[in-house]
Amino acid sequence: MHAAEKGHTAVIQALLDGGADANAKDSENNTALTWAANEGHVDAAKALIAGGAEVNIKNKSGTTPLTRAVLYKRDAVAEVLRQAGATDPRRE
Repeated sequence: MHAAEKGHTAVIQALLDGGADANAKDSENNTALTWAANEGHVDAAKALIAGGAEVNIKNKSGTTPLTRAVLYKRDAVAEVLRQAGATDPRRE
């Protein structure tokens, strides 16, 4: 998750290639994609999505990667997430 938070796409890709779970969760149920979206790392988000990250996964507070991207005005990441099928849980 640290690699996603910091935008280290090459590290993310190496981890995924080595069998890392793209949907692993931290203690708050945030995934690496949530952290990439939170920090606005487009390439990291793309790598995670290509590696099987669930775009509509929710953390303990019900927040999705798209929610985080919109909240922190990470428009480019939000667009990547929408193109991958993410929906806004506030509109469901």
